[in-house]
Amino acid sequence: MADFCGRALIGTTDMIVGAEKKKDLVRHFTNPKLCEITERHVLTEPYWEDLDDNGVMPENDEFMHTHIYGDEELHARVGMLKSVFETKAQALLHGDLHSGSVFVTPDRTCILDPEFAFYGPVGYDTGNFIANMIFAYANGLYTMEDGGDKSAYLDWVLAVIEDFCDIFRSRAAALIKEKSQDRMMRNDAFTEAYLADIFRDQAGFAGTELIRRVVGTSKVKDITSISNEAARAKAEMLCMKAGIRFVMEPESMKSGADYAAFIRSLR
Repeated sequence: MADFCGRALIGTTDMIVGAEKKKDLVRHFTNPKLCEITERHVLTEPYWEDLDDNGVMPENDEFMHTHIYGDEELHARVGMLKSVFETKAQALLHGDLHSGSVFVTPDRTCILDPEFAFYGPVGYDTGNFIANMIFAYANGLYTMEDGGDKSAYLDWVLAVIEDFCDIFRSRAAALIKEKSQDRMMRNDAFTEAYLADIFRDQAGFAGTELIRRVVGTSKVKDITSISNEAARAKAEMLCMKAGIRFVMEPESMKSGADYAAFIRSLR
């Protein structure tokens, strides 16, 4: 997945395909109707009680009202992320890169369902993938009472997040160095600043995905399938707290290890 994101995302930027060709691709991959779904379901409705049929477990209702519906600074930061989503035509995105869009066999990995594809911020795709691994972590953590030791699985999920972030950064940097057609976008200082910007977007969009899949109407099965209601409430809380942190402090997620350490701290 890190290799795919490096090649497919960085490989469709101005510096790799050339600014003129990239502008033609932006026109070709305009996708207003499906982008509007994301702008509404992901980046608006989960933050307003009166806009949709949102909801969490009763134990989390007060937290949701205070920290999701009632936090104006959170709303402002999500608003800025929405502006980034709408205006930052950085690379050709999958647009809905969750774990259900990834099929794995012993021989290959396939990424499916690109109907939401459009030119947008790289961090939207990579952030969504990270969020969906966190859903898997929450599911494993709060179904432990069903029997069996899941500690190895939980460590593996966090290792996937770490490796994804760090390998993606490495692949992206190598591709920029090897393939950039723009002499202004070929030095190490540019690459570091460019990737730091992507990682800030990535953390923010990981946060909005975590929030919308718990609070919003398009809930994720990793959480809703937890049969023990008290355990499900704890899984929801982990995801909401992680989502808020990523939106509010995206600069704190500079590496895969930062994500893993923070998620472990929520146990």
